[in-house]
Amino acid sequence: SRIVGVILVLLFADITSAGAQDTWSLERCVDYALQNNLQVKQQEIQRRLSELTLQQSKLGMIPSLNASTSAGYSQGRNPSPQTNTYVTQAFFSADGGVSLGADIFNWFYKQRTIAANRYDLQSNSFLLQKARNDLAFNVATAFLQILLNTEQQKVNEVQVELTKSNLENTKKLVIAGSVPESNQADLEAQLAQDSTNLVTAQNQVVLSI
Repeated sequence: SRIVGVILVLLFADITSAGAQDTWSLERCVDYALQNNLQVKQQEIQRRLSELTLQQSKLGMIPSLNASTSAGYSQGRNPSPQTNTYVTQAFFSADGGVSLGADIFNWFYKQRTIAANRYDLQSNSFLLQKARNDLAFNVATAFLQILLNTEQQKVNEVQVELTKSNLENTKKLVIAGSVPESNQADLEAQLAQDSTNLVTAQNQVVLSI
């Protein structure tokens, strides 16, 4: 099942490379991670909440202003406001008022709340930046690991080809009687070991990607 999984990954990579010619640079990898990482998104939401909390605490310091108006109209037999006797006529009345209120007793408490919310916003801003920096560092480390594993695979490929070439030459020398057969056996064992190292390096490339 592991071999099948590796084959599927390799096939998918070939399709992606051949069909779309898609290349992922380090900058693109970091940008994609910053836009889609859940921890970074959660930290962004937390910072936004602390920003709204600070704004709400500041708005709580603003005094409240209320205004009201009323009007009335009556016609018929009504008491006269001048003589306090009933007369038959129409009356129109209007009234209005404005009130201003402020919470004086809790003023210092609200000021301390604003300061605490401001420090909370700064803390969440630093945590957000730290989450971004840590993510970028992890992606860069993984990216460099892919490059390292790819180079190691190339080195192993060269080593396998070199061992194969030496083995072919040694076989000819064994047939000619110039070297003992043990030299050929040693190179065959070396080729098996080099081939194993190459498969391991190929697997490391797939896993790191």
